[in-house]
Amino acid sequence: MSRPSDPDEPTRRLPPTERVAAPPAYERELVAPVPDDYVWREEVIDRLNSLRTAVILIGILAVAALGVALWALLTQEEEGDARRGASVSDVRNLRDRVDRLEQDLDQAPARDAVNQLSRTVDSLDERVTKVEDSVASQGSSAQAVEGLQGNVQQLSDAVEQLDQRVQAVEQQQATSP
Repeated sequence: MSRPSDPDEPTRRLPPTERVAAPPAYERELVAPVPDDYVWREEVIDRLNSLRTAVILIGILAVAALGVALWALLTQEEEGDARRGASVSDVRNLRDRVDRLEQDLDQAPARDAVNQLSRTVDSLDERVTKVEDSVASQGSSAQAVEGLQGNVQQLSDAVEQLDQRVQAVEQQQATSP
């Protein structure tokens, strides 16, 4: 049988060993920066970082501008092939045409006036149809003539009213800005 291991074995003392003399250790003296000196250094570092960023951005912009300039130089067409702009007379003609169209638009009747004229024309058309139907149904020509004269008078009055309305609308359009 074997003997049980000693429970104090892991904690036993080791035999002494030869000691080699270690060189003397010197402590470094730490110098803490003065608070004003530290703030000044941080500000200078921060400004240098900002300046570095600005220089990088300006460099990128310069390279982009150089690229655009080279592209424009290399793709430049000859003057004979280049498309020319509009002449002064073309511009003047176009301006005059636009002015005429604006005047025509200002003189155009309003939508309400056009709708009312359309309703009046429809009503006159219905009345003419009724007159035609009544003439066809009347047997004697004398009665038909009298009926026609009355209807013609009514139509004449309606046309006068319509003409007055059109003149009023035109005057409104002429006075409105």
